[in-house]
Amino acid sequence: MEETMALKDSIWPIKNGKPIGDGIGPLVINNMIKNIYTKHDDIDQTIWCTSFYNERKLYFLKAKGPYTIVGKLGDAIELLSSKYKQNLIILIDASLKLEGEKSASVFCGFGVAMGGIGVDKFQIEEIASKYKIPVLSIIVKQSIQESLTTMTKEISETVDYIKSIIYNVIEENVSSNQSVLLVGVGNTSGIY
Repeated sequence: MEETMALKDSIWPIKNGKPIGDGIGPLVINNMIKNIYTKHDDIDQTIWCTSFYNERKLYFLKAKGPYTIVGKLGDAIELLSSKYKQNLIILIDASLKLEGEKSASVFCGFGVAMGGIGVDKFQIEEIASKYKIPVLSIIVKQSIQESLTTMTKEISETVDYIKSIIYNVIEENVSSNQSVLLVGVGNTSGIY
């Protein structure tokens, strides 16, 4: 019943181009790349760009917004990893919370934490294994209702905290002159 109500309630925000809870990953990446003017859109439904942080090269990747799409992240990661050989992949995504968990809780862990039918997840795991790239995931817990409807203030306010986690992880796990691929996983409805 909760899923049915969430799907019904998702029609208005998606139809009107509002950011939804599932878009927290692309929102974090969008916030990190807002001052980067050269963005590449040579991968279908996906944009990527580069920057530097403390002598480390950062590759940013997310679905092309503000459309209601999740992009071709598996294909994009395969292309970028084979061409540029990153030393770490960090995925940022929404995750369904359990009944007792607090919404907008942020967790960090190892591996590919992605929902969906699993094709992109399998492809990313295969790429990471092939090129021996460690993968970390940062997830924001939310209910099915929050995931599919207009993003709540509590979820959107996790952006700065997630960015601080990302920078800490980079400094602790990536040496100078190495690179990191940061991937915003999720629906880009209303997020440029």
